[in-house]
Amino acid sequence: MTEPRWQKPLLLTPALLWLGVFFAVPLALVAAASFATRGTPLEWTASLDGWRETFRPSLLRIFGRTLLFSAVTTIACLVMGVPLAWFIVRRGPRVRQLCYALVLIPLVANSLVLVYAWMNLLRSGGAIGSTLISLGLLPKGQQLLYTGWASLLGMVYYYLPFMVYPVYTSLEKMDWRLVEASADLGAGPRQTLRHVVLPLAWPGLATGCILVFIQAMGTFVIPDLMGGSKELLLGTLINMKFLGQAGNWPLGAAISLLTMALITLGLWQYFRLRSRMEK
Repeated sequence: MTEPRWQKPLLLTPALLWLGVFFAVPLALVAAASFATRGTPLEWTASLDGWRETFRPSLLRIFGRTLLFSAVTTIACLVMGVPLAWFIVRRGPRVRQLCYALVLIPLVANSLVLVYAWMNLLRSGGAIGSTLISLGLLPKGQQLLYTGWASLLGMVYYYLPFMVYPVYTSLEKMDWRLVEASADLGAGPRQTLRHVVLPLAWPGLATGCILVFIQAMGTFVIPDLMGGSKELLLGTLINMKFLGQAGNWPLGAAISLLTMALITLGLWQYFRLRSRMEK
C-alpha cells in the first residue's frame, strides 16, 4: 500500500516551521541589520558601512587571530583527545564507564564556574601561577591570566570532551579483530595505527575536529574573561558590538555573517572530503 502524497510534507511541517521561526527569520533579520545604518541601536536605512568596516586591517587581524586560535585549539584537542579515547576504550567495562564519565563531567558544570576556577589558578597568586613563578618560567609580577595562552588553555580544556566523545564512539564500534590480524601479519604498532585504526576512526576524528573548530570560532566567554582585551577574538568582538557601550549593530551583524560563512566553508570541505573517502 502506497503512502498518500500529502503524508510526507505533513510530517515535515513541524520541522520546517521550527527552522523557519528560529533559524531562517533570525538569520534574515541579522542579514538585514548588516545593511542598516548605525543608530541607537540602528536605523533601517540602507548602508554598506558595516560591511566596509569588516575589511579594516584591525578587524582582519582579529579574523586571522580567531582562525589561528581555533586551529590551535582543534589540533591540541586532537593530540590529547585521541590517546585519551584510545586509553578509555581499551579499559574494562567499569573503568571505561568511569573514565568516560570523568571526561564529560566538565560539560555538566556551568561554563562560568569553570572559567572562574581557571582564573583563580592562573593568576599570580594562584596555584599554577605561583608554581610557574617559582620555577622561573614566569617573571615575578606577571601572570599567565589575561593573555592569549590563558585563552587557549581554557578553550582546550572546555572543548576537549567534544573531541573525545566522537573519537571514542568510532573506536568502540571498530572491529578489533582487524588490529589483531594486522599484528599477526607482522605490522608494527605505528603501521597498524596508520593503516588500520586511523582509517576506521576517521569519521570520529573529522566530527571531533568540526565540533571543536566551530565552537572555538564563536566562543566569547572564555577569551573575554581569561584573555582580556589584548587578544580579542571574533566572539568577544561581536558581543561588544551588540551589547557594549560603543555598540555598532550593523558591524556586529556583518561580522556574524562572515563568521558563519567561514564555518559553512569548513563544513562544506568536510562533507566533500567525507564523500571522497566513502567512494
